[in-house]
Amino acid sequence: MLKVVLADDENKVLLLLQKLIDWEQLGYEIVGTANDGLRALELVREKRPHLLITDVRMPGCSGIELIQRAKDLQPDLHFIIISGYRKFEYAQNALKYGVEDYLLKPLKQEELTGILLRLSDKLGKEAALEFQLKKSSERQQELLMESLADAAEHQQPFMAYADEGFHTAGGVCFAALVRVDMVGPLQDPGGHQVILRHALEIVRRELQALTDVYAAAVRKEGVAIVLRMSAYRTVAVKQCFTKIQKEIEQQRDMFGNLRCTICLGSRQTAFEETVLSMRQALWFCRDRLCHPQSWKRAFTPSSRRKI
Repeated sequence: MLKVVLADDENKVLLLLQKLIDWEQLGYEIVGTANDGLRALELVREKRPHLLITDVRMPGCSGIELIQRAKDLQPDLHFIIISGYRKFEYAQNALKYGVEDYLLKPLKQEELTGILLRLSDKLGKEAALEFQLKKSSERQQELLMESLADAAEHQQPFMAYADEGFHTAGGVCFAALVRVDMVGPLQDPGGHQVILRHALEIVRRELQALTDVYAAAVRKEGVAIVLRMSAYRTVAVKQCFTKIQKEIEQQRDMFGNLRCTICLGSRQTAFEETVLSMRQALWFCRDRLCHPQSWKRAFTPSSRRKI
């Protein structure tokens, strides 16, 4: 299903938009509605829709400003503008930013349905391509993390190919391991893998806000991570991994009582040296599992980092 966000400052218009069209039959799903531009921007960030339908004039930020800012967040997002204003400059400004169409109020069912039908084919092809690229990227990350973890495990040199962003001069690289344990017996033997895949999605979502250059994959030890930052930002790193930990542990309603431990390896300037960082993260994690009390007593910021 193609995801849609609706934005209009009038509730009656939002209700009309929801009732006017059989969205499901056309292959769309409304994932959020907003009464102002700033809330609509939050929904774009949270829901990653394929289409945003917005009024021109709204509180918070105008429809045109919303489109500009939403494009910065999600360059492939599509837009339809609705407005009660017939002035040419409104339509001209909208079309300048790549808006698919400009509809005047009162809205006509046939007109909007026609636009959505035309877009569904285009968006469907784009969504399919996006899915293929996403799967390809995820497979590359899996291979990279497999090579890094194996090199760390067997104390071998790390020579794996990685995205050129990892090899950029300057900045720092480091590895991390997100360990997720069930407190109590698992009823389903495959349940732990489900939990780890869910944790992986949380990790990837939060890392995107921290850096553009990262890889993450599920390993037997947990979710293994390697990332590069142009400059190490202590507060941002702590906030990111603390949020990952809290969000994973908040899945108790779905998976039962969870315990999440995050171990960070040391920071390295050369990407090839992240094998040492990964080795440390693995060792910290296993040490916790074998000796949880002594591990807590032995913890110091210089030797082990636990968030």
